[in-house]
Amino acid sequence: MTHTLYRIPVIILLVLGGAVLTNCEHYPLLDEDQFNLKWAAWEAQGLVNYSVVKRRSCCCSGNGVSRIFVQDNTITKIERVGNYPDAHGVQTISEVYELVNIRNKDGSVIQITYNEEFHYPETIRFAPLLFRKTTIIEMSEFTPLSSEDLSGGDYER
Repeated sequence: MTHTLYRIPVIILLVLGGAVLTNCEHYPLLDEDQFNLKWAAWEAQGLVNYSVVKRRSCCCSGNGVSRIFVQDNTITKIERVGNYPDAHGVQTISEVYELVNIRNKDGSVIQITYNEEFHYPETIRFAPLLFRKTTIIEMSEFTPLSSEDLSGGDYER
């Protein structure tokens, strides 16, 4: 009887350890030096007026696609694409960088590919360490805009 009680915690540790290892072997840890260089390069460009398409997908209800219009680094307009708006909100590219920084500190395993011309994250894969599925954010169709291009739309978060 005593030996059986000791086996239960060992089995639980093996299962939890397997969950951690399973997620880690799919995605390498975030290269923080590269991340910080790309974030600094993004901010140094001073691009505060632009549009970008953001697609979010995961096993939860947060799937969605939106074209986001940003003026003075604030979202001014959102065009929902398809029947599934992004249920978890939309962010400027600077806010996406901040989100990645927070998720990295909370222990998520993160993989990023960057746009080489404008230095924004094109694809981000978040894989939390325990029991949650991977979330993927894809950003595409980035277009720098002038203030005149952005007139006529309002959006409140």
